[in-house]
Amino acid sequence: MKDEHAKPDEPPTAHQEDTHNDEEHALKPRRGWWQRFKTSAAHTQANIVCTVVIMLATLAYATIAFFQWRAMNRQVGQMQASSQQTDRLLCLYQQQLQQMTKQATNTGNLADATNNALIVSEGAYLSALGVRVDNDRKAAMVSAVNIGHLPADGTLTIFEMMVRRGEQAKYAVGFPIGEPIEGHWSESRFTNVTYTSPPMLWTPLPSFAQAEYAQGKTAVVISGNFSYNDGFPSTPKRTAGFCYINFFDLQIHQQNAVSCDVERMTARIKRYIRFPKNGVDQP
Repeated sequence: MKDEHAKPDEPPTAHQEDTHNDEEHALKPRRGWWQRFKTSAAHTQANIVCTVVIMLATLAYATIAFFQWRAMNRQVGQMQASSQQTDRLLCLYQQQLQQMTKQATNTGNLADATNNALIVSEGAYLSALGVRVDNDRKAAMVSAVNIGHLPADGTLTIFEMMVRRGEQAKYAVGFPIGEPIEGHWSESRFTNVTYTSPPMLWTPLPSFAQAEYAQGKTAVVISGNFSYNDGFPSTPKRTAGFCYINFFDLQIHQQNAVSCDVERMTARIKRYIRFPKNGVDQP
């Protein structure tokens, strides 16, 4: 017989349900991850597989990247060492180039010095030794000599003036130059002048008077210039100027020649003959 005073059945509380579920879960056997994977839904399995594949791929990429980075780091070190070695080699090359340039310069200077010494020792050197008057030819001969070893080719320009004796010796010792009588200039070529074959260079004296000359009343002024090759094609032409006053010396009773100032006397003769307006007198 049911007790009228008994309390009706009450629903279980939340705590009681959790306790009941824990007890049921404790009574069930524990399943492995593989069994859980197999019993899981298809989309859950796909998500798990994709996640694992992504993780493995990421790990593989990270491993490959690490090895690549290490290899690149080694290559960078090797490149830096190679760059330093290349810099050292370049520095050595520059030093060698400077030494070679210096040696080439010294060799060039030595070659120039040798060439200059050869030109000095072997080249042609012309000079005038004096002037002599030829009474019969009414001309003056310039005596020249080549003291070099190579023959000389070139031109000779002569300025000539007959003068009377003056009172004061302004331009030369031995004969005081006075009033001019006549003047001429000429230009001639000469070839193959050597030490053993001196040139015979003449300039005309149209108004030459033997009587006055022999009495010491007149004199011949010769001023000229040699322009010639010294035998070396690479060198410029050489020039040699000369100036002489030829007169008859009454003390020694023969011709005498004294030197004079080339520039001053040439300028005086040019003014007198109005050079070059009066043309060229060929000997």
